[in-house]
Amino acid sequence: HLPPCRAMHRLGNRSPRPSPRSRASPSSGDEDARSGAASLQRALDAALGGEPLSEAFSLSLAGSAWLRSVGRSLRGARSLLHLDLSRCSLTTLRGLDGCASLVSLNVSDNAVATLEEAF
Repeated sequence: HLPPCRAMHRLGNRSPRPSPRSRASPSSGDEDARSGAASLQRALDAALGGEPLSEAFSLSLAGSAWLRSVGRSLRGARSLLHLDLSRCSLTTLRGLDGCASLVSLNVSDNAVATLEEAF
């Protein structure tokens, strides 16, 4: 549980609907990456409720089972103190280096093997 901050944003178990897919093609990996990035951006927008990421103190994407990586999406999160990414499907913590002010990070119930790549 994250302590109360200026604003606590929760996304809960809501997740964007996956887009229908046709047969896999050689470029389907790129399409999946673009689709995942777009889904993550929509989830961030919903969780932040219009607040700029650069001003957010607390963010929760807990339970977003479709989320495998944060990629570059949190690069502007310089003020972020509390981040909850529990119960997602994270396999890597790459991309959290933009969250230099973090004092609490919850990545429980994920498939992350190491914390080394996070910071």
